[in-house]
Amino acid sequence: MNEIVHDSDSDASGSSSNDSEKDPFTEIMRAVEERFPDIGFDVACCFESVEEIETKVLTDAPKIWWYQELTCIVCADWCPKPKSRREYFPILRLPDQTHIRYCDVVDQLNKQGFEIMCNHIYLELIREVDIRKGVPVFKGWWGS
Repeated sequence: MNEIVHDSDSDASGSSSNDSEKDPFTEIMRAVEERFPDIGFDVACCFESVEEIETKVLTDAPKIWWYQELTCIVCADWCPKPKSRREYFPILRLPDQTHIRYCDVVDQLNKQGFEIMCNHIYLELIREVDIRKGVPVFKGWWGS
């Protein structure tokens, strides 16, 4: 006869209450929220581990421009305009660093008042899209 074993930590679906704690993406999301508590967008999709939040390198350039589109290409007909009318945000390599890291970009954008213009708040990736007066231009791809 088969014995039925009940796990007190499991819910009705059979999932353990500790499953979310073991899920790497959940750990990354929690760490991102702790590291960047005051930003108006989410960057968890940019990282494959908690360690990458502080270490993932974007470029070795001493300065980049972050380009912000002034209208959302997905919802351009109904999307509100961003409060900031700046299209380009300067991002500088920190004096004690040899690279510009993703966390440097997020920190500096936040300090400069960067705001998302619509409900596409999930930064999925960052790519170099141009060079402007010898300075690389990067842009974020956003999802909802």
